[in-house]
Amino acid sequence: MSEARFVEAFRGLLMDLGEGDLLRLTEGVFGYPSASAVFLHLCQRGASTTYVLVRELGLPEATIYRAVKRLRSLNLIESAMRVSDPGSRGGPRPVVWALKDASHEDVARAARRHRYLYRE
Repeated sequence: MSEARFVEAFRGLLMDLGEGDLLRLTEGVFGYPSASAVFLHLCQRGASTTYVLVRELGLPEATIYRAVKRLRSLNLIESAMRVSDPGSRGGPRPVVWALKDASHEDVARAARRHRYLYRE
């Protein structure tokens, strides 16, 4: 992203959120390396599961879960769907976490990526 587009994006956020909210949001995401890594990954892909985040970012599972919890508390991501796995022996089904504006295709792509990496 060029500097001009970056400034334009932040100006739009400032108009929508206000200065105090934008600072809180920015500090809440980029003040934590793991949260910023997860957020940037989701910005690139739109959606992902925690398993995929662990595999692709190389961060510990507990760290990924804390980052997801932080992003949820900032209202940046939401649970989009649960991944079904016909070969599963029970237990909770993985959640696809998505940005608020993620498309259905982003969510479907994340579920496919999860299944692919899980079977490796």
